[in-house]
Amino acid sequence: MVTQTNPILYHESPSNNRDSILEHGLHRRFSELYEEDEDLSGLTFLTDTMPEFSPNFDVWEVDVSDIQLWEDSTTEPFPGQNWYCTASVPPDKIKLVARLENKRTARP
Repeated sequence: MVTQTNPILYHESPSNNRDSILEHGLHRRFSELYEEDEDLSGLTFLTDTMPEFSPNFDVWEVDVSDIQLWEDSTTEPFPGQNWYCTASVPPDKIKLVARLENKRTARP
């Protein structure tokens, strides 16, 4: 575990996960992106840098003040400091802060 001083991090997820995330939060069982890689399956990846807008992806603000984090040492080329957690993040700890719809930026 690594100590993370900023209690707010960001998570990016496909927009088609929005309703599930709003209802269930960020949950390990919904980690479909890395299903074939057992080392990465069930991890939630976070960054301290607001991700750039991507088509069909939402950006979530995550309160990690009481969540155990580990530094992400994968080779993913994301800016900023990157982290992951193995615990589920409940809906009251997340907030939708940006989404892309209809080929233009929209904010909730």
